Amino acid sequence: MIAFMKTSLANLILMASVSSGCCAIQNLSITHADHVAYIVPAGTIGNQQIPPDQAQSMGNDFNVNQAIQITALGVFDSGGDGLSCVLHARIYDLDTQTSLADVEFTPEHPGKLIGGSRYLVLKKPLKLKKGFHGTISVAYLGTDVLEPDGNWRQSAGNWTTDSDHGAISFVGMGRHSLMGTGDAFPDIVDPSPVPNNFAAGTFIFKR
Repeated sequence: MIAFMKTSLANLILMASVSSGCCAIQNLSITHADHVAYIVPAGTIGNQQIPPDQAQSMGNDFNVNQAIQITALGVFDSGGDGLSCVLHARIYDLDTQTSLADVEFTPEHPGKLIGGSRYLVLKKPLKLKKGFHGTISVAYLGTDVLEPDGNWRQSAGNWTTDSDHGAISFVGMGRHSLMGTGDAFPDIVDPSPVPNNFAAGTFIFKR
């Protein structure tokens, strides 16, 4: 069963990389070594929807305990019915607030849906060393209806995490940028009972 799931993941990500034409590579190989950091179950409905005039970024923090490489970024698709706005996913260096990798998801090029998130692969894997402090962030952008996200402070969520036996740690309490700042580093800590407060961004990684 596990092998089947990993094979399906490989096929779906490869299809996304070939069909989207955005930030894609053609010879992607997914194996049992690959893990999804922030897992949102299929069909999950977001419990928070911010208005367009409050476009902002939101994300979660993680620490790298063993060297990893990130091969794809993902964004939460509420209901799995397509994206209603532009979502810009980024991996930030938390210590310097520098963006190290980013992918733009649009309603026209939303990436491939796997579970409750959509994925696009990076042109080049992002290698992170032991001791790295990072943030996976998604900017919710647009002038019409913005895609709903998930927020544990609104109500308890069903999204989980996969650390690959401690290769990464999920830390902090979630964070967001000031309302109306758009695609900016999420510098405001959101006091949450869980380190994966937001169903927003995710990534696929391996050691």
